[in-house]
Amino acid sequence: MTVAAKAEAAAALAPRAHAMTDVTGFGLAGHALEMAEASGAAIELKLKDVPLCEGALELCKAGIRSTIFEDNRAAAIWKMTGKTGKAKAQLLHDPQTCGGLLAALPPMAAMEAVAAIAAAGGEARVIGRVSQGAPGLHLA
Repeated sequence: MTVAAKAEAAAALAPRAHAMTDVTGFGLAGHALEMAEASGAAIELKLKDVPLCEGALELCKAGIRSTIFEDNRAAAIWKMTGKTGKAKAQLLHDPQTCGGLLAALPPMAAMEAVAAIAAAGGEARVIGRVSQGAPGLHLA
């Protein structure tokens, strides 16, 4: 995601979001867990809805990972449930496949933000939901 695209996405998300973070070094799993812990909520990510860079899944299945993957996974895995063993789930710990924004929005606001970002030429997706419960990350 370019700086300009990220700025446009942030402008569409900020007035609607309860929380937002730039997904970088800790990977999507680490940043989602930080948000869950800070808000005292549970987060469910739908793996099928998480976008990937072309070729990332094939490289992951071949065992090719960044040098920080193991540290990120060790810090997060004990707070995760669900489909944690899937190859796509492994990519959630890899910062090389990240770089976008993760935001928590009410459902209708999320759909409005996705439409606003698309209208500006960007890409956004709803990849999960926040619910009451012990802070953690569930992969569905």
